[in-house]
This record gives sequence, C-alpha cells and structure tokens, in this order.
Amino acid sequence: MHPVLQQIGQWLDDTFNDVRVNSVGHVVVHLAGDPPLMVGIDDPGQHGVIVDLHVPFLSGVPETPELFQLVAMNQDLAPLGHVRTVPESEAPATCVLELRYRLLVDGLTQHELAQLGLRLVLIAKATRDLLAPAFGGGAVLSDGG
Repeated sequence: MHPVLQQIGQWLDDTFNDVRVNSVGHVVVHLAGDPPLMVGIDDPGQHGVIVDLHVPFLSGVPETPELFQLVAMNQDLAPLGHVRTVPESEAPATCVLELRYRLLVDGLTQHELAQLGLRLVLIAKATRDLLAPAFGGGAVLSDGG
C-alpha cells in the first residue's frame, strides 16, 4: 500500500473507527445508514500525490441518454465534487452514480480530510434523493457503522 494512502487510512480510522481496505486497494469508511466514503490515490510523480475521494450513492441505475446528458451537461449537480457514472459489470446497461472529488495531498490535515469526507457523504445523500425519483436505482449504503 502506498505510504500516503496508509497515512490517510490511519487518519480516517482514528476519526471514524470503521475503516477497511477493499479489493481494489481503496480505503473505505463505513458510516451506518450512509453511503460509503472511498479513498484512493494517484501518484503521477513530479506533480504530487492526488487524493481521490468518491462516494457511490445509487446503484442499478438504468443507463439512458437522459441520464448521461444530465451528468455531462450539469457539472453543478453537487455543490462539491462532480457526479459521474460507473458501469456495473454484473448488471449490463446499468450503472452506479457516485460523487467524486480530487485534490493534492500537500498540506492536507486529518481534520480537513475528515470534514471533506463527511461533506461529500452528505452531498451524495442529497444528490441521491434528487436523482433517484427520476432515474431509479437503489441507495448504496455502508455495510458497517
């Protein structure tokens, strides 16, 4: 595991107490009744390490032209981060909607990371409540808490 991701995992575990590493190497924070916060990193080398936070909030959403147009043309669906579609491999023609936010790790503190993570989870829940009636799918919830 990348040392920066290891540090981030420790910070989040110190704050939230239910943090695990998933099969693709993301640190996952489980908050009971809320979508999970997933954290990965991208280390492009000379430009610094990028923290990649994402919160999946709707799964099984039918892939429609209307959905793709909404996501592509409305980057302001959420006040922080952006909504994106992720194809579901086990269910053809459906996707997961998630909120994603990326930032450089330089100068990031444990408190800032925890606050940012909580804000993203709350925004993802509100965005889910806005989009689910129009596009369907089921809420993605943490399996812990």
